[in-house]
Order: sequence, then structure tokens, then C-alpha cells
Amino acid sequence: RALSSTSTSSADAGALGDMDQQIISRAEAGDIAKAEEMLNQMQADAISKNSTDHLPDIDSYTALINAIIDEQKRLILEIEKENDEIKSDENATMPNEHCAESNEQGAVTIMALAEKAHDLLVQMEDISGVSDHYSSMRLSGNIPTELRHPSLQPTSHEYDSVISAFANATTAARDSHYTSHLIKNAPFISQRWLQRMETLAFDPHSGVRPTVDSYFHVMEAYAAGGTTHTVAPNNTRCNAPVLVQSVFDKLEQNTNIRPTAREYRMVLKSWCGSSKKKEAAYKAMGMWMAMQKQFRE
Repeated sequence: RALSSTSTSSADAGALGDMDQQIISRAEAGDIAKAEEMLNQMQADAISKNSTDHLPDIDSYTALINAIIDEQKRLILEIEKENDEIKSDENATMPNEHCAESNEQGAVTIMALAEKAHDLLVQMEDISGVSDHYSSMRLSGNIPTELRHPSLQPTSHEYDSVISAFANATTAARDSHYTSHLIKNAPFISQRWLQRMETLAFDPHSGVRPTVDSYFHVMEAYAAGGTTHTVAPNNTRCNAPVLVQSVFDKLEQNTNIRPTAREYRMVLKSWCGSSKKKEAAYKAMGMWMAMQKQFRE
């Protein structure tokens, strides 16, 4: 009887491992819908059985988040291609209105994908117990489980990916002239995730540290959000260079990493696009001089 129980446990473990592998395979193949369905089913089974053994593993969550980012990038390339056709009547294959509508739909999808990535990271935080010590980042609703398993604690990679997902959403919205309440708030959501990383960095056991990419993608989100056709909350259009500069300043204050030429260029470009010409010229010149000094050393 004991042998039978052991065999059953081994079979269950093997089946769960197969499910995780299927999720990863589906995600890597770009089948986000099926991978998400399977992951949600595993999570639902774990909740119904009140068993952490039935939870998806961290690689399944990571693979799905990676697939979401890849799909966003693919859609952004499509928007860029459509924009090129709009600009060139000679090469246009459809009326400009059709291209614009297609681009807007692409931006809507990219924002929805950012929300999916966000929700996956929240689930990881909730199940791993991170949310027990810090405020939940959930946009709406609550996770209906008390299950806790530390193996699902997110790493810097998952946090960076979700931050970049919201930067991708603001970039797509800018390029397609699309706006919505969530799009307006996307840069602020990305900054909240950066702040979470900075807070977790104080805990030596978390293993989470902001990277240069963490700061860059928040800067990118603010820069893109400040050039959309509809003014964002708190007059972000006017404040975009200030917000980009503030994130850059925080990066400079981080003693573990240093800004690269990419981050300096982002700040310069942001100030050069400011409507406050006199202040912008002063700030841009100061940044240019700081950049020269940095890369001479």
C-alpha cells in the first residue's frame, strides 16, 4: 500500500512536470492564449486542492511573461510598418484610415498584453508571499487563495519584463495616436514596479535589484507618454522631461549600477522636445556636459 502511494505521488509529480513543460513549449511557440489557459488551470487545481505541489513552477510564469513581451514587440513592428505606408502614398496598400484603425487596434492589444504581464507578476508576488509584506500591486480584485510558496518569488527579470511591457504600451500608443485611461497611467505603473524593486533591494534575501534596464524602461515610458496626443494625468505632456530626468537622477544615485550612453541620450532627447525652450536648453546643455565628463573618465 505504501509502495502504491509512492508510485501515485511520482506519477502526479511527473504529470505536473509535463504540464509545466507544455506551458513553456506553448509560450515559446507564441501560443499565449493556450499557455495562459494551462497555467490558470494548474493554479485553479492547486487552489481547489489547497496544494502548493500543484502550482505551476516559476519557469512557466517566466516563459509566459517572455512570450507576452515578444508578442508586444512583434505588434510594435507592425505598427511601425503601417506608419511607413501611411507616410508614403506611393507604397500604401490600403487607405490611411484603415492603417490608422489597424494601428489603434494594435495599441489596444499591446496594452492588454501589458496588463496580462502585470497580473502574472502580481500572482507571483501574492503566492510567494511578497504581497504579505508590501502593498499589493493588483489593479483590481483579490487573489482567491491563501496558498503560499516561496519558489514563485519573482526575480529582477520578471520585474524588468513587466516594466518594459508598460513602456511598450506607451510607445505603441504614441506611434498610433491612441489614448485611454490605462495608457495615461502606464508610465506611473511602471514606476511603481521600479519602486517595488528598489524597496526589495533593501532585503538581502529577496535577490531583487533594479538594473539599468529597469530605470531606462521607466524613462522610456514617461518620454513616450509625454508625447501622446492627449494630455496625461497631472499634465504629463509638460512634465515628461522633468519625470524622465527624475528617474535618471535616481539611477545616478544607485551605487550598484551606472547609466550608459543610452540613458543620457534619452534625457537629452526628452529635454530637446520640451516646450519650455529656455529651461530645456539649459538642462540639455548640463546633461551634455555631464555625459562628456562621464565618458572621458
